This record gives sequence, structure tokens and C-alpha cells, in this order.
Amino acid sequence: MSTDILDFIKDFESDYPSFSIHAFQKAMDAVTKHYYQYQEAKSGHPSVELFLQSFYQYRDINIFDECLSAEARSELLTELQYVLSDFMRELMSPHHQKRLRNLRRSELRNSASIKSYVDELFAQYAKLLVVRVDFHFRDSVTIEEAQEEREWYLRSIKREYKSLVGYVWKLEYGKHREYHYHIAFFFNGNQVQNDIRIGRLLGGAWKAGSYHNCNADKQKYEEWGTYGIGEVHWDDSNKRQRLLDHALNYLFKMDERLLATMFERSRSVGKMEVPHRSSKGGRPRVLRVSLE
Repeated sequence: MSTDILDFIKDFESDYPSFSIHAFQKAMDAVTKHYYQYQEAKSGHPSVELFLQSFYQYRDINIFDECLSAEARSELLTELQYVLSDFMRELMSPHHQKRLRNLRRSELRNSASIKSYVDELFAQYAKLLVVRVDFHFRDSVTIEEAQEEREWYLRSIKREYKSLVGYVWKLEYGKHREYHYHIAFFFNGNQVQNDIRIGRLLGGAWKAGSYHNCNADKQKYEEWGTYGIGEVHWDDSNKRQRLLDHALNYLFKMDERLLATMFERSRSVGKMEVPHRSSKGGRPRVLRVSLE
């Protein structure tokens, strides 16, 4: 996987000029696989793309090939060290560092977008029932298969739950769980209650693997002082802040491992369009802020 390239780069940055030959060979195996799948040195992660561009020409090497003589192996390693030095110079260059800074700005954009989305929901609904569920796949899937499964699942959920007024999803790639989703569902709190039960039903509708109902962990989150899901009133500023700072915080962050698996960057965060509700007029609401 291209994540092996990312792992090597991270270790190489911290240990330069030393590096693990075994980790380097794993990265080169990923280069080989990438070449035969795409034939173009391109990646959603700028540093992985730079590594591919540097080492595509060496894609078929095997440092541990028993047919290599000791002298040939030594010459190969010397040549690769020169290429790695050039790679590190490019990695630290102002141009490449600017690309990484631009990438990290996506966290700020996601944060602002999701905060605005939640504010828009509370502007229309006095009480929301927030349910967060994490979804995993039973088998290894491609990113395209993960995307198709999410689209099918969310379409069926929208048909099933008329009280659903919004959702935010985030695709991630873990070292052990590979592709998986975090989804926060927003229901009209004046129409539905029992968030734990709803979380269980939402998880049960996921047929591609397992799920974790975060609302069932209410006691744990309350002990930590981070409980921001379940029933949230529009004028409860403390809980609304916990919703953003803790329950939805994972949605803001850039997932470098996910980017490393992408041939080119594609959407990893999305949300349901907020249903339009006509204004009923009347006295405007005033947010009460706790001074605790």
C-alpha cells in the first residue's frame, strides 16, 4: 500500500540520513504496485507523489534479491542513498513545504464549514438529536467501493428516517481497519428521542461490516467532560461547544494516510443539504450563554 511509502517518509524525516532497509523495500514494493496499477507517478499526498517521482525508475528493485552479489548490492545501496538525498532536499524545499501547508489549510476550511453547517441546523431546529456512529468494512475494499457503499447506505437512511435533518460523514484510512467512516446524524429533536436506540438501528442498517454506536458510551464521555452528542438544545452553548470540540472534532482533521491511498485527491468529508424550512415569524430566539 502507498501508506508504506508515507510511513517510510515519516521515519526518514526524523532519522535522516539513517533509514531502515526493510522499511525502504516495503516502500519500493508499494511503488511497484502503484506503477502497475496507474503507470503515472501521482498521489493525493504531495510527499508520496514526490517519492513516486523519485523512485519510479527503480520500481522493480529488490534489495534482498539473493541473485545480487555483495558488491552489486553495495553499489545499488550507494546509488539509492544519492537518490534519497535528492529526495530529502526536494522534500524540504520551500515549494514542497508550501504544498504541505496548503494541504493542512483544509483542516481550517473543514472546521469553518462544519461549524457553519451546525449553526444553520440550530437556526432551523430548536432541539437536535445528534447520533454518531463509526462504520467499518468486513473485508478489504477499494476507495471506490467504500464510496459506493456510503452513497447507497445514506440514500437508504434518508428514505427511512423522515426526521433526519442532516448528517456529516468523514472517510478515513487506518493502519489496521483500513477504510472506515465516521458519521454524525442530526435528527429533529422534537420528533424523536432515544439516541442510543437510533444509533443501534443506524448501525444495524450497515450491511458491509461492523459499527460502533458512540452514543452508547455516554457515561464514559460524561466522566471525561466531553459529552456533546444526544439531545442538544439550540441555547445550550456549553453542549454545543462540546459537540464541536469533541464529538465532531475528528471531522476537521486531515487524514494523511487516506491521502496516501488516493491516486488523486477526492472528497473525504461531506454533508447532507440542510432542508429549507419557511420562517414562522414571531419573537427571535436569544442564545443564553453560561458564565460557568
